[in-house]
Amino acid sequence: MSKHSLQKNTMLLTMFAAVLASASLVEAEETSLATTTTTPVASQVETPVTSTATNEAATDATTALNASPVLPQEGDTVDVRILSTTDLHTNLVNYDYYQDKPSQNIGLAKTAVLIDKAKAENPNTLLVDNGDTIQGTPLGTYKSIIDPVEAVKAVIPDIQKAGADIILVLSHSGIGDDVYEVGEEKVGYQIAGIDGVDAVITEHSHAEFPSGKGAGFYEKYKDVDGVNGLITGTPVTMAGKYGDRLGIIDLGLTRMNGKP
Repeated sequence: MSKHSLQKNTMLLTMFAAVLASASLVEAEETSLATTTTTPVASQVETPVTSTATNEAATDATTALNASPVLPQEGDTVDVRILSTTDLHTNLVNYDYYQDKPSQNIGLAKTAVLIDKAKAENPNTLLVDNGDTIQGTPLGTYKSIIDPVEAVKAVIPDIQKAGADIILVLSHSGIGDDVYEVGEEKVGYQIAGIDGVDAVITEHSHAEFPSGKGAGFYEKYKDVDGVNGLITGTPVTMAGKYGDRLGIIDLGLTRMNGKP
């Protein structure tokens, strides 16, 4: 497998060991976007005034910058949030080009509001896009002939050997089903079951997972938890289309065995 294919299909995070995970979707709401205009404020230059308090503050700031960083300790925990967009298909603003009218349910501009809200809830955030952002060029419609499941299995040992503690797979292949045939297109289910994969972001089907209610399309398959967003115990998100949803994976991480 080429390095290019590896970069397209896998992303590694060198952090901690994952001990708790969940996945969810946030849907774009039917609210209009607001813009804020800032009134310019005039300013004037004044002669600098030196004071003892200012000098002491500067000294304290210098001391803080020169202080040794606080190193993580065994058992320290941190919550990491993975946000994902997918299948935007150049829907950048909240406008339905097929119906030629504004829409408050689609568009990256709408998704951006959800992204800001999710980041405010947890600043330890990684934002990724899972493909089909644009289309219409030979590069955009290129289809790999490499079987994605075997490709991921092949690179997992090398990624782990390189020091990765968490492996997140971006697989633009859909979820598919629980029956695997070599060479089939929709294999998100199988990728979630690969040993060493900690989380999966998938799409292509323009569908949603998890449903959050346990009554979605994929819950009929074995080991699919549509409430907590797990497939064979691995957190998975599939965030619709055109920016109508934001996929969220929350990982609870604990430092173990002194690993950075």
